[in-house]
Amino acid sequence: MREPIKYLFLRELRKIFKEAKNAGISVVEIRASDLAERAGKKYRIPACCNAMRSIMTDKDQEILRPTVQKDSTTNIYRYDLSGR
Repeated sequence: MREPIKYLFLRELRKIFKEAKNAGISVVEIRASDLAERAGKKYRIPACCNAMRSIMTDKDQEILRPTVQKDSTTNIYRYDLSGR
């Protein structure tokens, strides 16, 4: 059985978080298109954005351009890694 697409994105996010923390970085910004490409699913932006939102805490932020709707390749997600 294939792994649900959401978990592919979450696994990549966790790798990014780990790499950043190992480098001493406390906040990361990730563009949806970059995560989708890294996960090998560059055409699955709605699923990518949903996965990115699902892992957010109160300290994190979704940055949208004013002219863009909810799920876009240009969405940027800022994650505060302290406490993760």
